[in-house]
Amino acid sequence: MSKAMIIFASLIVIGTMLIFYSILFLQTTTTASIEKYDRISLPYKTYISIPIYLNNNDKLLFNYTTMPKRINITVLLSDSSALYYISKAYNLTDHIGRNYTYEGMPGKYYLLLINNAGDNITVEYSLLIYKQRTTEKYHGLVSITGSFLVLIGILSIFYLKMKELTKKYPDHLYSAGIECWSTKLYKHRCNIIIPIIDSETLNIVDRVLRSLGYVMKRKLSETIIVYEKKTGLLERFRKKPVELLVTIEEPYLSMYYDVWPIVASGSKDLGWIIKEAETIRNALYSEQMDNKNKIKKQE
Repeated sequence: MSKAMIIFASLIVIGTMLIFYSILFLQTTTTASIEKYDRISLPYKTYISIPIYLNNNDKLLFNYTTMPKRINITVLLSDSSALYYISKAYNLTDHIGRNYTYEGMPGKYYLLLINNAGDNITVEYSLLIYKQRTTEKYHGLVSITGSFLVLIGILSIFYLKMKELTKKYPDHLYSAGIECWSTKLYKHRCNIIIPIIDSETLNIVDRVLRSLGYVMKRKLSETIIVYEKKTGLLERFRKKPVELLVTIEEPYLSMYYDVWPIVASGSKDLGWIIKEAETIRNALYSEQMDNKNKIKKQE
């Protein structure tokens, strides 16, 4: 992983931490109260509307006294100041002296006090509205800074990755008896020339691949075997998960690499792929030389 990648990944981590810090520690919730008191005359079969502004979860506490005493009035919370044009209303008569929690859309509403007592009355009322307010001291600044760092980090990593994938690396690499080339950004192929192909060839290849971290995934035939190499999340910066198909196509041992696209680096991956091919070639050639020496000694 390049230094630039590490720096931009650090920006993402720092930005994310700032966002969470602003949410968890820079927001405080306080409760504010709005009070209304008044004394009004309410003739028989009339009503009065009291405008109020409500948000969801606001709490209302309404009390009243009448003259003459102990006369009940109807109290409605409505969306209209006119009694005959109400489209939605809540009856608060049973909530007199008790908290009522408003649950609905924020906006302007009206308390309607309706006199059905059969006589003219005077009403003294008190209204308390408890509102929860979120105080965001520095929250916006810290949150915006964190979001900016995350955005810069993501865009920079994306830019570097695309630059890496589209950079014109050599799409062919050669070594003694080996040719490797890219067919796609994440697909590559290597041919290893093998002078002698016998029953032990794939066994030697299997031992080398296992030492490189591969495991056999499936065996399609006696000469076609699929391997895979899995890596943990932290290892993917230096090792890449890959699926590898090995087959004998005389006079070659052919290897088809399929790198996980998310971590693929285009033909740049040929650098480590040809090293694996060289390890296999050395093992095969060494084994074949040992066999030749044994035959000579026997003669």
